[in-house]
Amino acid sequence: DEPWHTDAQPGLPASEATIRAETVEMELHPQYQASVDKARAKGFEIVTTLGDPRVEVLEVVDVQGNRLAIRRTLYVQPKMRFLDLEHEMGHIDQLDRFADPPPTKRMVSTPRGEIKAIANHAQGILTTEQNAITEYHNRLVQFVRLRHTTTPDVLAKEFQGIEKWRIEAENKVGLGRGDSTITRWAKQYFPEIPELEAQVRAAGFDLRPRTRRW
Repeated sequence: DEPWHTDAQPGLPASEATIRAETVEMELHPQYQASVDKARAKGFEIVTTLGDPRVEVLEVVDVQGNRLAIRRTLYVQPKMRFLDLEHEMGHIDQLDRFADPPPTKRMVSTPRGEIKAIANHAQGILTTEQNAITEYHNRLVQFVRLRHTTTPDVLAKEFQGIEKWRIEAENKVGLGRGDSTITRWAKQYFPEIPELEAQVRAAGFDLRPRTRRW
């Protein structure tokens, strides 16, 4: 699967309630243009897609592995919910935490054209483990941001996403299992995860486990 993507839902007509809940069509939200401008200011081209919205940081290298270009793209579905746009903007904000953000994809420029990087050309791409941590963190941030403004149904759905990625990060990746490499990476780039988890629990959601070797 492509990293940094989410299942978007169609937005609703504009009203005070849907704007507050961020379930409105993204183009109808008062902050839509500001979000789009922010993405472009950070070097992202905005492309519409029929597939899942996602943030892509594509690195192009030569056959020796030297960087030739970085292409940043934000893929969006027309008329999706504004909160789905803000989810992707959360991933864009995460890039600011890195001196040199790991690309989500890499292509190798060859005389026959660009081909997807494999084997020795794949080192340094965002790993499956790192993707799980970034997605979990982004879900936590979005929940905390929405907890006082969106509807209970939306918040419950957001919590389901948190639980999915918590299981991925802890059970499959090993977040919090002693002094693992991925736990050290998470502590370095997303040290506020425990505090975000505490805010989710304070909102009345049973986020497990309550203890972790962090």
